[in-house]
Amino acid sequence: MFRGILLTSSSTRSAVLLWSEWAQKFIRARSCVNLVHLKKMSSKQETTFMYQEHLPSLPVQTLEHTCGKYLESVKHLLTDEEYMQTEFVVNEFQSGIGKKLQQKLEKRGKEHRNWLSQWWEEEAYLRPRSPVAPLVNIGGPFMMQEDVWPPAEGTLLKRAAFVIFALLDTWQKIYRQQLKIGKMGNKPLCMSQYLRLFSECRIPGKDLDSLKAHFCLAPEKPPRHIMVQTNGRIFTCYVLDENYEPLTPPDIERQLEAVVKMAKSRPLGPCIGALTAEDRTTWYQSRNLLIALDGKNGEYLHAIETAMVNLVLDYECEGKDYQEVTHNSILGDCRNRWFDKSITVIGCKMGTFATNCDHSPFDGIVEISTMIDASVMIRKFNGEWQGRQHIGNVTPPSELDFVVDDQMLKCVKTAVDKYQKEADRIIIIDTKTTMFGKNHIKRLGVHPDTFCQLAIQLTYYRMHNKPGTAYETAQTRQFYHGRTDTVRSCFRVARVSGSLVFQVRLCFRFARVSGPLVFQVRPCFRFARVSGSPVFQVRSCFRFACVSGSLVFQVRSCFRFARVSGSPVFQVRSCFRFARVSGSPVFQVRPCFRFARVSGSLVFQVRSCFRFTCVSGSLVFQVHLCFRFARVPLRPWNGARPWLVRIMCPKKLFC
Repeated sequence: MFRGILLTSSSTRSAVLLWSEWAQKFIRARSCVNLVHLKKMSSKQETTFMYQEHLPSLPVQTLEHTCGKYLESVKHLLTDEEYMQTEFVVNEFQSGIGKKLQQKLEKRGKEHRNWLSQWWEEEAYLRPRSPVAPLVNIGGPFMMQEDVWPPAEGTLLKRAAFVIFALLDTWQKIYRQQLKIGKMGNKPLCMSQYLRLFSECRIPGKDLDSLKAHFCLAPEKPPRHIMVQTNGRIFTCYVLDENYEPLTPPDIERQLEAVVKMAKSRPLGPCIGALTAEDRTTWYQSRNLLIALDGKNGEYLHAIETAMVNLVLDYECEGKDYQEVTHNSILGDCRNRWFDKSITVIGCKMGTFATNCDHSPFDGIVEISTMIDASVMIRKFNGEWQGRQHIGNVTPPSELDFVVDDQMLKCVKTAVDKYQKEADRIIIIDTKTTMFGKNHIKRLGVHPDTFCQLAIQLTYYRMHNKPGTAYETAQTRQFYHGRTDTVRSCFRVARVSGSLVFQVRLCFRFARVSGPLVFQVRPCFRFARVSGSPVFQVRSCFRFACVSGSLVFQVRSCFRFARVSGSPVFQVRSCFRFARVSGSPVFQVRPCFRFARVSGSLVFQVRSCFRFTCVSGSLVFQVHLCFRFARVPLRPWNGARPWLVRIMCPKKLFC
């Protein structure tokens, strides 16, 4: 165990303390110290939420920066006239009321460690009155791992019990603060969203919804049950024992078998969960009517809202492939859903699974990482429970038998009809390619999200002849209570020989324009068209693989291409390598230089050493010092070689 020594200012005594205890005392005494910058602790000593109170606050950007970013993001979406009008309005705002609003924002930034989090949660998720399904909730297929769990009839309950058990492993790590801290390099990320992963539910309001979190850390006692939906009915099952240890998969499977037996012995239930698919104000009114009908209804709602997760046993969907599973995840039967729950695991008849989650308490990456951890555990056991087989004494499941009347049943029917009408407008297509996958894209140094964003943008433009207003998420979890921000991956377009070119604000690699052009780019760059010839400006390293079937080159830092009088002009600010240009020159340059063309002859300036191997089949030279040289009419030298031009001083030219 790592220990530290704390000396008093008088150096008269020393005390050996645990590092964590010393750090806490040190930070309390010196509030300006950030724990992140203290000496790195052993990973065994790190607890899930230990850095929370020491994360930096979310900064407030300057007004000028904000206005500039706004203009930059809308410029390519507007005509020249519209942009001029927008620019005028923004400048007027920046010099007028914007200054007062900026002052208020800066004041809020000093009073709140994250000035945005409450606004983001309320305005983006909780205040809108539109239904959360099918267009707001996040969902998708669970990793089916065909090699471990291929679709097979009769496996649903056994596999569902294992999935719940795997999720309980993550629950227990969070409960005991043993979940590994997410980091960006060596910087810890905010883990607060994990506190709202389990036993969380969204509660409808008249004008503003609310989030109710019932999870708590050890040694407190959070809820121990899950909810199970099937055949339009809702049940509760305990999945933790009295000591808050997860039950084994056989224990959980036994409860699920009892649930299915009870559900199938009765007709289709009242399908109360369909009400969560209504617009939020209507659901708020229906919820109040439901509570007013009978006191037990309020207790049942509380049991649902405190449940750790929601498990749906959907025997109506076979789930034979990803297409069907994905469709069921997002557009499945709302009569067996509770869209306000933080996590809903949907099991299909063939033993395949998907999720549907409320987006307001956490972001997709939190849900995805949780499901990946569960998938890893399933693979660890090879899909078969290998532990204790003895089934202990388990509290039997119970049904939440809501009291309903004709008016409530009518509300349910209306909700189902409206949801289905909206779901029918959505088409989900699952497609696969065997040419490459995400691993190949990553090996090229590109994130798969970036690749997909470019594909979406290019496809949209070709279909509609205008850029699509899409965006890519960017996390701000390096700040206290940070969640996401948006990166405008929608970009400007120009035309080069009738083909699309891009200005991209995100790192990406490989695209194809008009068949022959294949390029690889690491960050943003700009293409334009000048007098029928391409003009390139690149702000950082990238690589071209092939242009028009001839030009092959590799560039390691920013440079600019232009065309003057039909000849190329190059300016390069750092080292790069050309392999072949127009089938003739082959050269290698190590730092910045400049090419130009004057009166039909090459003129260039080099600021440090470089080497040319061959230019136009004749000129061969090597220079090791900063110098200038120009190309003059060639005169014979030993009958075979051109003049060797050598400059020893940058300010003088000697031939």
